[in-house]
Amino acid sequence: MRRVRRALACVVAAVAIGVLVVVPRQADTDAAFTDQEVTASTQTVTALRLAPPQITGITTCARPVLGLNNVLRVTWRWPAATEPYSQLTAANALWSVNGGPGRTVTTTGPVNGVYTTTFSGSLLGDILGGLLGQSYSVSLGLQWTTPGGAAWTSPQSSRIDVSVPLLVGAPTCTYVNGS
Repeated sequence: MRRVRRALACVVAAVAIGVLVVVPRQADTDAAFTDQEVTASTQTVTALRLAPPQITGITTCARPVLGLNNVLRVTWRWPAATEPYSQLTAANALWSVNGGPGRTVTTTGPVNGVYTTTFSGSLLGDILGGLLGQSYSVSLGLQWTTPGGAAWTSPQSSRIDVSVPLLVGAPTCTYVNGS
């Protein structure tokens, strides 16, 4: 019985060694990236945290009155003159009122890097509620689509707080820039 076990163990060991020697190894490959996006890229990939546009001033802060077009006029600029900001236009500014969806506003510029955006009474009428006085917040963020088609938005936004007193008195407009 011992001879049979030894003989069987020798056969198993011989088969195992034969399998290791006879089974071919995985061949080395010459892998290469061939798509345009990878082969055309010669730049270093870096991380970027998008900062929101920076408000430089509020030139109009008015009570909405029938016939008054300009309720709020804001001047702002991109946070830096480097990429990707140097490629952006006013269309990349993302405006919202009281956290609602983005608003279409009238923007002119840039003049020396500064844009001017005007909110008219018709855009803010649903928020201001006429002469009854109210407070609301206007946010300014950044939306950018990369050359590869990925949409990015700034994690923070700059904010304008507007307070319109009841019936009489001038409204107050203050701003805080996001970072």
